[in-house]
Amino acid sequence: MLSETSEHVLRALHWLATRPAGTAATAEDIAAGARVPRQYMSKILRRLSRTKVLEARRGVGGGYRLARPTDQIRLSDIVGPFERPHPDDLCIFGGGRPCGDNAACSLHQRWGAIRDSLFRFLHDTSLADMIRGGGAA
Repeated sequence: MLSETSEHVLRALHWLATRPAGTAATAEDIAAGARVPRQYMSKILRRLSRTKVLEARRGVGGGYRLARPTDQIRLSDIVGPFERPHPDDLCIFGGGRPCGDNAACSLHQRWGAIRDSLFRFLHDTSLADMIRGGGAA
């Protein structure tokens, strides 16, 4: 349900969040830890630093670090920059086709419930929750 980019960024932030608090890591280190191509990771990390999820510092001891504690970073903060906005009016069939209560496709009502559940999950779940959930990223 999420884009490949969102999956990459979730793995990357999970990896970064499991390092000692305040520790900076290079894009190369994060890419290796999250198993994501380095060039791709650099673009993802730059975008997250612009949205204030990460802090970026150049030079000796520089790199990327979380901008806030893990319990203050929602999964929606992480994947939001890489997913289209809440698509209330876009059709599951794609193509930019409008789809709303007044011009609904055959799946509008059922898809709406799933979509809303996903957005609630992303908004209600923090990076800390993801880390506590355990498992490898």
